[in-house]
Amino acid sequence: MRTCCFLPVVFCLFLISQSSFAQSQKQIEKKPTKSYNQTYTDQQGTEQNPFIAKTPSPTSKEGADYETYTRHTKPTYEKWGAYSTVWIAVITTVLAILNILLWRSTNKAAKAAYMSAEAVVRMESPIIRTLGSPVYISKDARAAHPGQPWHNVPSKLGYVRDIRFVNYGRTPAFPYKLSSGWAITDKLPDIPRYNKHSTLLPDLIIPVQLNQHPKSLTINEESEIIGLSDGQLDAIKKGSVCLWFYFCLYYRDFMNDKREFRFCWKFINRNSSPTDIFFDFVIDPDIAETYTKST
Repeated sequence: MRTCCFLPVVFCLFLISQSSFAQSQKQIEKKPTKSYNQTYTDQQGTEQNPFIAKTPSPTSKEGADYETYTRHTKPTYEKWGAYSTVWIAVITTVLAILNILLWRSTNKAAKAAYMSAEAVVRMESPIIRTLGSPVYISKDARAAHPGQPWHNVPSKLGYVRDIRFVNYGRTPAFPYKLSSGWAITDKLPDIPRYNKHSTLLPDLIIPVQLNQHPKSLTINEESEIIGLSDGQLDAIKKGSVCLWFYFCLYYRDFMNDKREFRFCWKFINRNSSPTDIFFDFVIDPDIAETYTKST
């Protein structure tokens, strides 16, 4: 940085000295006066008696100074002028290179500062996870058999609700929307398709986990009601296909930036016997990242 500041000062002083030098040369380059030119008259001779005349040296001081300048001083000044031009080009090139290096170092420092700030924000951001499993409600079984167990049993009509969220980050999260979808298949497609979007209450907060007892937030929004045929229901009980539920929670962090937390469950029979059924929600580790990523 000191070199970058010193070189422009040297360059300015050089230009000032060149200007002073040019003004002084204007005075020296004055041609001799008319009296000097008239000192040498035409000298003639005949063919028989040629007249040989030697060029006399200038008699006036002004003429002598002009001759000295023309033969000696002017070539020297022209040579040094060429050297000066070369030095100016070299200094300009060095300044350009230094500016490029300064720009590169500044750019690296800016990127490092941005990455550091981004890391700090990421460290302070909420870390949202689900706590336990949701509840699958058999809507038709609940209406047809009151007083009997009607949850966590697949039926033709049903939905999922009571999802609990916990925050393991350093700052609270403010959820504002929950999207849900479901599918009956062996393997989910790569891109999730959410069929229902529920707007949450504006005062919901997922608090920070401060001790071993988690402070969770239970969202009672119901997922889309699924409708199963007898064949699909029988295949689910036998384990031929799986019933999937996937969700996306939209929330804002402490910087008011929008973020997402995606999660997915597989609702399967834990027992191998189709008669002695016990359905539960499990997480498939081989599921596509698009169903479980967080931003």
